[in-house]
Amino acid sequence: MNKSTHNFLFSGLLGISIVLLLVGLFFSIVPQYPERSSSMIAGTIVYIGLALLAFSAKKHSTLSSKFLILSGLGLAGIHIYTEIQLLTSIGLFAITNMLGYTALISIGLAIGVKVLNKISKTSLGSLSLNGFLTAGVAFTYWHVASINIVRESFLFFIPFSILFFLTVGQFIYKVLKERNRTYLSVNS
Repeated sequence: MNKSTHNFLFSGLLGISIVLLLVGLFFSIVPQYPERSSSMIAGTIVYIGLALLAFSAKKHSTLSSKFLILSGLGLAGIHIYTEIQLLTSIGLFAITNMLGYTALISIGLAIGVKVLNKISKTSLGSLSLNGFLTAGVAFTYWHVASINIVRESFLFFIPFSILFFLTVGQFIYKVLKERNRTYLSVNS
């Protein structure tokens, strides 16, 4: 299979899983919990944005990267704000569970690496950025997958899981590709 076919299939699967994820969110999850819909919508868009940032970490399209980072931060803020409002209204003071905090830390680290990557345009910096973004996607996945309603909704959970596995798979692919490139440059 040539590279353009591989990219086409991968992009198609990515696009389909994002569309199905949004369909599952609006037709399966949000109708059951309308009082938490704004938090769920913002959180899902942040998850999709993190995955898209991870996919485009090596590409040097700064405008799209800046847009995704700023919109991701804004939506993460909206998500955290709605969670605080909900949990305060029921008497809990925690913002989220431990995996949610870990996902936020990963996002912060990814932004830090993105800034460092602007200074030094090495493949290791790009791979580190991709790794932090992939870790953010993974922690977000486990944070959301710990919610019963999400696991029970196959219409949402299956594309949610596919997007997770695609993100982890692209990171593993890039690590192996970089390892082989480094190996070839050392041995030639």
